[in-house]
Amino acid sequence: MKELFFQCELFKHNKNFEGIIEIASKILDSALLEALNAEVIQRDYSKVINAVIFVTQRMPGTRYQNTAFSEAYCILGKIFETGILTKQNIKKAHEYYTVAADHSNPFGCYRLAHFYEFGIGCTRNMHKAAHFYKLSANGGCCRGMHRYGLLLLEGRGGCKRDVKGAVFYLEQSRKLASTNYPHMFYDLGICYEKIAKISKDIIEDTEYAHSIYLEGDSFGCPRSSVRLGHAYNYGELGLSQDSKKAVYYYMRAESMSGDARFELYKIYQAQNNQQEAMKWLRMSAILGHVQGLKLYADSLCQENEESSNKIEAHWWYIIAKTKGAKVDREIQRCKY
Repeated sequence: MKELFFQCELFKHNKNFEGIIEIASKILDSALLEALNAEVIQRDYSKVINAVIFVTQRMPGTRYQNTAFSEAYCILGKIFETGILTKQNIKKAHEYYTVAADHSNPFGCYRLAHFYEFGIGCTRNMHKAAHFYKLSANGGCCRGMHRYGLLLLEGRGGCKRDVKGAVFYLEQSRKLASTNYPHMFYDLGICYEKIAKISKDIIEDTEYAHSIYLEGDSFGCPRSSVRLGHAYNYGELGLSQDSKKAVYYYMRAESMSGDARFELYKIYQAQNNQQEAMKWLRMSAILGHVQGLKLYADSLCQENEESSNKIEAHWWYIIAKTKGAKVDREIQRCKY
């Protein structure tokens, strides 16, 4: 990291704007990775932030081309949105993303669209969200292509439902997929597997859908892995039932998928392996799976068992209720 700091200062001294952007991006990515790995390393990032601001002050911007100027504003948006290099400031992040988007930065458009979609630092506005997702997609942003494709698929945000257009953007997004963002694979696979059954705009092709899910699984898309698990578990997508393969794919997704954990519970329950079954039932509840929450609480709150932990069961029922489960009677039964 020290070498990156040195290079950032050197590029600032030489007025190498592109170099500043490249190094600042690497520093931000490294800091984000440290935060994700729970590595608390105290550093003064003020010189890095000042170097990025220096680019915005010394370089002219254009509304028709993504340049180091718009990249600088996008990086500042990331810095203040995440709160990694300095104190989080969502209002500033929104302002910086707005300037980046106004100067043709695809990722800036994507983040600004996200802010409008969920009302982050601004009033929720789905029409503006769709507008900026489209700009992001047409600018070549993988995530923007995915999100805009979904809006077209669902007909949301003022977008007319357009299955062909949705598939086009999802296919383009697929070409830019990475292990950091593999989520379009599942949605594209669903188009060929299920949307085709209700729309004449796309031909059903379960074999192609299967290949997309396999590709998604190889990139680490948890929903693709779960879909493959379901296919082997229930004999779908033209595949024969195979519980071992089902377990394999569920295991690949379990760290991020309550559905995968709940299916593992059902598989081990069917095999009469109570210890493994209860382990996965509890783990599905931890990830907020609604059925998992209720069933795990039920297992703790057996009325005729003296050893039942009604205090813990009550806690799980409360969580289940926040997820939409109808458990008022169970909550009353387990009051302590």
